[in-house]
Amino acid sequence: MNIKEKDITILVSGRIEKETPLVLQQVRKLFPQSKIILSTWVNSDVSSLDYDLLIECEDPGAKIFNIPISYDITYNDGFTPKYNNVNRIIKTIQNGLKNVETKYCLRLRTDLVLKSKNFLNYWDKFPLRDDKFKLFKHRIINNSTYAQFAHVMKDGVQLLPFHMSDWIHFGLTSDLKLLWSCLFQDLYASSEYWKDKTRRNYDPYRDAGWQYPPETYVLFSLVKKNFPNIKFEDSDDYNSENMSFSNKIIVNNFIMIDDCDFEYTLKKYPSLKNWNSELYNGFITYREWQNLYKVYCDKTYNFLDIDFKRMPYLLKHYLNPMYLLKYPHRYFRSVFDFVYVFNSHKLRKRFYIGESKCVK
Repeated sequence: MNIKEKDITILVSGRIEKETPLVLQQVRKLFPQSKIILSTWVNSDVSSLDYDLLIECEDPGAKIFNIPISYDITYNDGFTPKYNNVNRIIKTIQNGLKNVETKYCLRLRTDLVLKSKNFLNYWDKFPLRDDKFKLFKHRIINNSTYAQFAHVMKDGVQLLPFHMSDWIHFGLTSDLKLLWSCLFQDLYASSEYWKDKTRRNYDPYRDAGWQYPPETYVLFSLVKKNFPNIKFEDSDDYNSENMSFSNKIIVNNFIMIDDCDFEYTLKKYPSLKNWNSELYNGFITYREWQNLYKVYCDKTYNFLDIDFKRMPYLLKHYLNPMYLLKYPHRYFRSVFDFVYVFNSHKLRKRFYIGESKCVK
């Protein structure tokens, strides 16, 4: 299907970053006939930016989410606060989407520099869906980085149901509006949820006070509306049942595309250029998404289950003599990475979505 540029609106949302001028220049270059909406904060300096419509939002604020379990630490103790920006993300996106009038919308961060239109090639590539798990009229295209099924760490694995990425989305405008129709997250759920609770499962980020990570909160809010009986009380409440359900939601409503196919840069996360195993092995990559598609949507679908795209990154990273001299203890992890490239089936049985119990 050939999607016309004039039928696409580009929504760039978030605070103004040093990369924002380039972000806007690039989307103008890639989509010269598309309308560009910039949704940001009131009183931001936008004097040199290229856009067609400016949406100025009042800042809803953000809550500190990395409160230690004791909840009695002060800034004088050397505590470095981290803020849960979920309401800020929701605000700029919702206000921007209200002004999108075209059939399609591409929404991206203000620091994500898009390099290609190749993602459009995936739009109609996977026609089969299970009607029972549809949230949208059409699948939304999403990037695979931080679209996660797990945190795969040295000391354990935490499963992550309903965890999309919030970096970039392309789809029908009506579908994006539905995805981002959630309410603001209140103070308790965004930062103080674990103040009076004990964690039940493995969690590598035990200082996170939120009920759900922002990406999960947005998607699960919609899932809960459509499937009120699904059991997923908080980020610690993961099991094979809700992960299996999450699989079906993800594969029937999104297409996860790897960064090298989406073609963008995001300077905030330079370490991802090395495809670090502890991060990457928990991502819903295009390879993993295709596996879900074959399992849940089209059993006749065939794909080469070898992650060739990752090989150049691993070779560059692990065959660097300076790296091996500095981190000799990571040699065995590199072996693990290469095994994953050629055969992830055994790993899926141990770690993967809905196919296993997660053991610390």
